[in-house]
Amino acid sequence: MTTTTGYITRKSSLGYKTKRLRVSLRLTQHELAPLAGVLPEEIDLLEENLPVTLATKLKILHVIWARKADSR
Repeated sequence: MTTTTGYITRKSSLGYKTKRLRVSLRLTQHELAPLAGVLPEEIDLLEENLPVTLATKLKILHVIWARKADSR
């Protein structure tokens, strides 16, 4: 998702960053989903920058951030 004005780029999006972190933790969407209490499809929607509820975003990000902190 890049605009001609350059204000929003794919790499600066929450979905892109979420996917990068998930992949760096070597988790698939199907592995992450039950840990976060969401459906794999909801993770896919977030990573594609499509609408998901704030509650879903928080559930997914909470698990990713906790795993990232544990891996340090």
